[in-house]
Amino acid sequence: MLAVFYCIGVIATDAEPILEIHGKALELEATVGLSFAVPTEPAKGADVKLLVWTSPRTDEYLYGTHDHALDPSDEDTVNGVDCTVFTFDGLAAKQMTDTVYVRAYASVNGTDYYSKLEKYSVLQYAYNKLGKTATATDDEALKAALTTMLEYGAATQTLFNYKTDRLATADFYRISVEGGYIVTDLSHEGLFLKDEQVTFTANAENEDSLPFSHWENANGESVGEERQLTVTVGEANAEYRAVYREVLPEPPATQKVTVSIVDGSITNASEDGLYEIGSTIELVANENEAACFAYWKNGAGEILSEDSTYSVTVGAEEETYTAVYATPYEYFYFAKNTTTSWMVYWETNITTDYPENIIIPSTYQGNPVTAIGDSGFMDNHMIKTVVLPRSITFLNSKAFYGCSALKSVSMENCTQMTTVSTQAFYECTALNTVTLPQSITKIDTQAFYKCSSLNAIVIPENVKYIEAYAFYLCPNLTTVELKDPSGWQFESTLLD
Repeated sequence: MLAVFYCIGVIATDAEPILEIHGKALELEATVGLSFAVPTEPAKGADVKLLVWTSPRTDEYLYGTHDHALDPSDEDTVNGVDCTVFTFDGLAAKQMTDTVYVRAYASVNGTDYYSKLEKYSVLQYAYNKLGKTATATDDEALKAALTTMLEYGAATQTLFNYKTDRLATADFYRISVEGGYIVTDLSHEGLFLKDEQVTFTANAENEDSLPFSHWENANGESVGEERQLTVTVGEANAEYRAVYREVLPEPPATQKVTVSIVDGSITNASEDGLYEIGSTIELVANENEAACFAYWKNGAGEILSEDSTYSVTVGAEEETYTAVYATPYEYFYFAKNTTTSWMVYWETNITTDYPENIIIPSTYQGNPVTAIGDSGFMDNHMIKTVVLPRSITFLNSKAFYGCSALKSVSMENCTQMTTVSTQAFYECTALNTVTLPQSITKIDTQAFYKCSSLNAIVIPENVKYIEAYAFYLCPNLTTVELKDPSGWQFESTLLD
């Protein structure tokens, strides 16, 4: 109270009483009330009371620990629901920022029943209606009254020197938590000043019995992995959510295997040659002036890539990767195919000790090798295997004419080659293995004429033309796999 005077005085004597007004004062206590509506129907006629706590608790809010137990003061319909109304009017004007904690309570047949804990204040009501923590009311008169009321509350706080560090006119921000509670009062939200620190504790597990995983903010960003989280209030409302997830078994300890490199290196190589299974490593071939890089192969001899820099995933077994280089340039003769590419021939000046197994270079002097020259390896009786790089787009006629020792030709990587030209493998009598690229559309006249050792061949699905005598005098050719014969044109002299 602003004054301690009471308003009526009585003087009792034997004479007639003399009455007078002895003092006057303004009453500033118990002038604000908060009402709470409890639905009538779920209570099923129970004697419901409203328990009120005017100070926060850090254990439990149960009957017997309350400060007030209120009986109903009215009945009303709230948002279409019939309710019993309880009013707590024990707040003075200076207490507009004070918080009360309430629970509806009933005891039936010796069993106590409670609603969930509600935390409320005059300040919270005003903030909701003014749109600071909820959708603002359209009633401008109410908003003006609430603004004035908060100013009045701050003035009485100052007058009575009551909680002046939390004046009703200060800027408060709503901090809420889902899946946990604020440790200072066991609530799920509250109004706090900038720079205040608020500590949450997550529940040990959620309703699905999943254990706590981490905290997230309203943007879904992880902000902490401990069950207890302390945040500093900023200049905005903020929400925090406890995330619960199934605990997955710890992954097995990372395993490593040995990776060996021949004629190359690994970018950021390990010191001990061990690499984690499932990790990616980058292979880089060494420079070689005598011959260009051809391909990478693994320990099983499989060709992996024609790129000198190549990334692989480390497997569960130790592995060796080898950089393979084309046959040295000295065994070939190069002529211009275009201004920026080469045709290749065998170096006919080398008549002895010519390599039996050759890999055609893909580049020479910085430009690609794109074609096998006309009669390029004609009558070379020394070569037994040939590997063509993907840079080769054309075999000129008689490319390997009369190569009597030639057994195998690998050209599956030549994905821009469209034609096996005329007499390309004419009279290669030892030839038994040919792998054609899928890009081939035409096998020209006498392409495999008199390849007497050829016993099987797969004709790619893009082939539309096989010209006359293409496989003439191939007596051992017993298996021809036709991938897609529709639309092909055959000459009557295709096969012997």
